[in-house]
Amino acid sequence: LMRFWRKASHLNTALGCIEWLSTKADGYGQFKLGKKFVKAHRLCWELLYGSIPLGLCVLHRCDNRACINPDHLWLGTTGENTQDMVRKKRHWKQLVTSCPWGHPYSGENLYVRKDNKRRVCLECARLRQKKRRRKQAKQLETA
Repeated sequence: LMRFWRKASHLNTALGCIEWLSTKADGYGQFKLGKKFVKAHRLCWELLYGSIPLGLCVLHRCDNRACINPDHLWLGTTGENTQDMVRKKRHWKQLVTSCPWGHPYSGENLYVRKDNKRRVCLECARLRQKKRRRKQAKQLETA
């Protein structure tokens, strides 16, 4: 237990985070427990509050992956984590502002599908439709 807390900075940042100073993977603190690494924020939760129920994740209120401040941690589902990311405008899909071909996902060029809420680039849809029509016309000529 002492080994765990020695790897954290008790100098709080502006947000009041307790930063993990040791090994990190993808921004999350890593702690070697026996022969394997565990996420530091998850271990912190388990040390203070007990086991994490099946199907729940340990989430950060502060959005700082390296933070292990128990006051910044809460339990939630993966769906709640996604909703939290969307609400805070940090979901990776919200950061994508154009289609793979560079057309903007905005204004007249944007359509949001009603069935699955996916964004559609209308310029790319027009180009696909044009290509499809050319192919069909070519097939009719050769038939």
